[in-house]
Amino acid sequence: MIEPRILHGFDCFGIMGIGWSGKYSKTQTNPKMKVKLQELTGNWSWGTALDLHTVSSSPIFDEVGTIIDWNTKRTEIGEELYQVKYRNEDAKIKAERVEKIAAEAAEVVTNLIETFAERYEKKYGKPFEIYCVIPIPPSKQRAYQPVEALAKRLAEKLNISLDLNTLKKVKSTAQLKEIKDADERTKALEGAFDIQEGVLLDKNVLLFDDLYRSGATLTAITEIVKSKGKAKNVLVLTVTKTRSKR
Repeated sequence: MIEPRILHGFDCFGIMGIGWSGKYSKTQTNPKMKVKLQELTGNWSWGTALDLHTVSSSPIFDEVGTIIDWNTKRTEIGEELYQVKYRNEDAKIKAERVEKIAAEAAEVVTNLIETFAERYEKKYGKPFEIYCVIPIPPSKQRAYQPVEALAKRLAEKLNISLDLNTLKKVKSTAQLKEIKDADERTKALEGAFDIQEGVLLDKNVLLFDDLYRSGATLTAITEIVKSKGKAKNVLVLTVTKTRSKR
């Protein structure tokens, strides 16, 4: 196991003096996958992406200078995610890709739990446990939902519940990647999600998504999960993170 870097003077889960930076001190490498964790900061207690989504992306022009395509190089896990989301592959191949991504995600969360277990128990008098994995509701309905598939396998590996019912999307929203202004993104998400009052009282929950872009959706969901759902701690994990916030 690769030890996470500890930041002193950072308040994580209400425990002063330690904190998880969201990064390993070195790139994590095993025979299946190579990832470099990317810290995600927000109104949650802890957050990380397994890696950036792309390494580079440059336009391809036609003879009159119009962009006709993009030459994109993805990270290893970014490519796996892209194939899961957009390629109509054989079910067995898709399941193998999901397994690879979920294995990396499970290792990161297991390291997190082991890092804070002793200190958390001393402070609160009970073991640090993640109550459930909550996948971010999809922006559009599809026959195959990659975030749910990944979250399901992650929850199985961690031996914790997958919760598809507690968090509800109650309002349709525009594609946020098309909204450049941060305030407009926030406005578009107002009233988009709901949760039963107190349903997660004093629970530690893990929000899971495939791609972190601006963080607007995760910020809105974290707020309602904490303020109305009454969760104790919200953890955020995404497969990849864009190089820009658009």
